[in-house]
Amino acid sequence: MDIRESPLHVERSVRGRTVVVTVVGEVDANTAPPLHDGFGDALALVAPGGTLVVDLRDTTFFAAAGVTALVRLHKATGAAGVSLRLVATRRILRVLRISGTLVMFTPLSVPSPRSPG
Repeated sequence: MDIRESPLHVERSVRGRTVVVTVVGEVDANTAPPLHDGFGDALALVAPGGTLVVDLRDTTFFAAAGVTALVRLHKATGAAGVSLRLVATRRILRVLRISGTLVMFTPLSVPSPRSPG
């Protein structure tokens, strides 16, 4: 499948001791496996004491599988000695709040959704 046709794209960039993972598209049961892989690849790039930032502002759909992926990532970063931070829209933070998992995460900000284009 061509990446442009995929409902999910995971990008990562390294900025000093911080790795930023940008999640673009839909997170559901079908896209959770590549999301887990993307999180694992990004975590492998962060040295103990570093920070992993997950940017969910371009996530257009966020189902329970996304919550599960973040909870697993929270456990993995804790075990690796890495700080985990989120950048998410109010909509995604609401999903985390309703699921009772928001307390596990440190949001960096609560920006408005990005404008198209």
